[in-house]
Amino acid sequence: MATKTFCITSHSDSIRLAFIRFHYIKTVTEPGENGTKALSCINNHEVSQYLESKEANIIIATDGSIRDTCISAWGGAVWQNNRKTFEWCAGKQRRTSSFRAESEAYEDALIWTRNNTTEEDRVVVLTDSLGLVARLKRGLVREHWVKTICDIKADYHTTYIPGNAGIWYNETADQLAGAAEPIGPM
Repeated sequence: MATKTFCITSHSDSIRLAFIRFHYIKTVTEPGENGTKALSCINNHEVSQYLESKEANIIIATDGSIRDTCISAWGGAVWQNNRKTFEWCAGKQRRTSSFRAESEAYEDALIWTRNNTTEEDRVVVLTDSLGLVARLKRGLVREHWVKTICDIKADYHTTYIPGNAGIWYNETADQLAGAAEPIGPM
């Protein structure tokens, strides 16, 4: 059975839950009108190097979006062997938290991974949600995710990347989440 990398707790049962973090945001500062402002230093090259080190053949980027028009939306994209093969977006009427939208996108990634991967696959899911990463790190997952995670056959990693930093995987997921139309109430 493949190792499932998910959150920093380790259990002796058949699934090892251990979260692999990419980087917390590396920053530099520059003077701004209201003091200093942080600039992200992570770039596409660093993300590519990280993904190569994981030998990932499947990369999934997820993102959530909250719009002023009371729409919560999320989306994501899948790249297999460096080619985008699947993308999705969805939305609900009613403003919720960005964490909820990020969680919906992550859940969709879990389901896609369960349904479309084999033991030979190495999957890295990229998220820009520090809140989601913090909950995963503490082992706080939605109850119905546990069975989905157990059913994933692939080597599965969840990785934090900074949002709004020009990283094209994240930018793609962000655009999809921003384009989602609501399909009903939340």
